Amino acid sequence: MMRNSPKHLLGLAACLGAGVAAQAADPNAQMRFVELGVQRDANHNQLVLGTVALPVGQRPWLQLGGGETRVKQDAVEHKAGLFSAGAGYVGDGWLASIVGTHRGDSAAYRQTDWVAAVEWRSERVNIGLDGSYRNARQQGTVATSTSSGTALVPVEQRVKGGGVGLHGGVMLGTNARIYAASMHYDYRTHTRQNGEVGGSSSGGSLDGLLGNSSLLARALSSRASLVSRDEVALARSSQLGTSYRVTDKLLVSAEYLGDKVLDVPGNVHTVQLKASVELAPRWTATPSAGRTRSDEFGGVNFGALTVTRAW
Repeated sequence: MMRNSPKHLLGLAACLGAGVAAQAADPNAQMRFVELGVQRDANHNQLVLGTVALPVGQRPWLQLGGGETRVKQDAVEHKAGLFSAGAGYVGDGWLASIVGTHRGDSAAYRQTDWVAAVEWRSERVNIGLDGSYRNARQQGTVATSTSSGTALVPVEQRVKGGGVGLHGGVMLGTNARIYAASMHYDYRTHTRQNGEVGGSSSGGSLDGLLGNSSLLARALSSRASLVSRDEVALARSSQLGTSYRVTDKLLVSAEYLGDKVLDVPGNVHTVQLKASVELAPRWTATPSAGRTRSDEFGGVNFGALTVTRAW
């Protein structure tokens, strides 16, 4: 998973796994890196992201990211620019961060997410609180059959709301770790007709269509995939994972993600495998692969590669 992921403490993964070398340096020494990552699935959804993180003094850190997302969906396919900015602080036995991420494709799609987290950590156990807030808007065209033909209805959907959750992990021996997280979201959605009806049907308002939340959600939602997960309105989510350090240069992990989407496609399940490999001093590559499945859309395979240079 790329470090811009808003699920937990953004950009703190390297800091949390710092080890003895970081202990002897400044507490935020591991927050000095550049990173480039690509995620893609079989539905041609794609995310490309570059990230730069820098320590400020001994404990604070800053992080900037930029890239592009491409998401296919029934009503509209958008290609959005992405920008993120974050800041954090590494205390004695605790960490905190706040991150803002904005996605935009002109007036057709805009989404801004804020994520904050606080974590308490000992040598073997960590536990933290997570909070989030979203303000999003997207426009598209929904095709529906009427008595006079096929109507092409321009619609706009707005999503606002926040979420709260917990995350934590436990070391099992010297090489193994298990971790888990859970979030509950309270999003409010509003969908309206956004212009005149086109197609072979006559113009006007189609109240029946606008009242069909399932149809609109299907048309305006991206098909279930880990690549587009950060753009989906969730009702709740959970994560369970384990990692194992095989050697000093190889860390492998396996994760399960269970999501309840606000409307369509309902319940979504994802499994993925990752490996973090030290290619050379200060160079790390993290390939991953997995599969997402929902009852509405079936399954889709995905893969990702992230390369990190620390200094």
